Parts: sequence; C-alpha cells; structure tokens
Amino acid sequence: MNNQVNEATLITHYYFCAGVLDQLSGHQRTPAELFGDGELELIYSLCRYSQIISDIEQSKNEDEGYPGVFDYEVSETLAAQLWVLLCEQHQEFEPWDAPDEKQFRIFVEHLIDDWINERIPRGRTITQWLSTVRISD
Repeated sequence: MNNQVNEATLITHYYFCAGVLDQLSGHQRTPAELFGDGELELIYSLCRYSQIISDIEQSKNEDEGYPGVFDYEVSETLAAQLWVLLCEQHQEFEPWDAPDEKQFRIFVEHLIDDWINERIPRGRTITQWLSTVRISD
C-alpha cells in the first residue's frame, strides 16, 4: 500500500507541474521571469502545492477511485488553473508570489469535494467553477 501511495503522489506531482507549466506557456514572459527563479525552483515550489492536492484527494477518496482521471481533470487542469489564477491576482508583485498555501488548501478541498460528488461538469474552467462556489475560511 505504501508503494501505491508514493506512486500516486508522484503522479499527482507530475500532472500538477505539467499543468501549471502549460498554463504559463501562454504568457509573454518565461516562468523564470514571472517568479524570479529558474524552472527547477518553480518545480520545487509546485511540489509543495501538489502535495496539498495529493493529501486532500487521498483523505477524501479512500477507495481506489479513478486516479488517472482525477490527475488529468483536477491536478493537471483545474488545480493548475487555480494556482495560476491565484498568482495572477497579485500581478503588482515582481516577481510574482506563489499563492498563500492555506488559501490554496481551502480552495482545493472544495474543488475536490465538488469533483468527487460530480458537481463540476466536464470542460468547466476554474473561473467558471469559482463563480458558482462560495468559500469561507
């Protein structure tokens, strides 16, 4: 079981990092220019956030579930969009700051709840989801 958890966590790390880099590929500036570090430092930082995703998903979805589908739809797409959106809220900072981890955890917990309970239609963007959800600390 421990091997499966480690593999699942690594898969989540990969998909989340790939998703964020994909989201950032549309910017005129490179990730290094946006965050003031190299890509390796960005990946290292993203691993902290992907661990949040992995921990929440594993605590809420104790059954095997659909790990591949989860990582494709949530880790790589919706959570990556959320992370970048939270960074973009404070574009006045140069370089950009990573989102507040507590705020990210709260949003991801709601996001995963909605995904597990099938309250997020396929193709919905994080902006569309945020417009329909009310989150309080």
